[in-house]
Formats: sequence, C-alpha cells, structure tokens
Amino acid sequence: MIYLLIIYPIRRLNDVGGSGWSCLFLLIPVINIIYWFIVVFTAGDKGANKYGNPPRPNRKIDYIITISLFICIFILPIIFSFSGFS
Repeated sequence: MIYLLIIYPIRRLNDVGGSGWSCLFLLIPVINIIYWFIVVFTAGDKGANKYGNPPRPNRKIDYIITISLFICIFILPIIFSFSGFS
C-alpha cells in the first residue's frame, strides 16, 4: 500500500516538474480531490527537468503489485463479507 500511496505520486509529480514533497497535499481532505485531478490530468514534461530524466516505463512487476494490492484491499474483503468469514 505504501508503494501505491507514496512512490506513484512522487514519480508523477517529478514527471510534471513538481516536488515529491507536494504529495503531502494528498493527505488533506477536500484539497486531495482537487490536487488529484491536477496531478492526473496534467501533461508530463517531454524531456528532462530539474528532477532528472522522465521516469522509466512501468515494469511488469509494478502492474503485478498494483493488481495484487487492489485485490487484497478491495475485492477479498467483499468476498469474505458474503461468505460468512469474519
């Protein structure tokens, strides 16, 4: 979960030329929704910026970790709630 909540936003913010520390705005209610839309829909820099080269493309392991965490956090609790396990 830490990987999803910290690494992805920092990589994205660095891609658009912002500081990774500004991902702390994602912890503030209401502001996090507005900030999320800005981060998601802002185009990234074409080349290198002051934070370095553009981020590497996601590897297969990144997708596996993301999908596994989604299943463990959102899907399994729903399945267990209907199956009588508690």
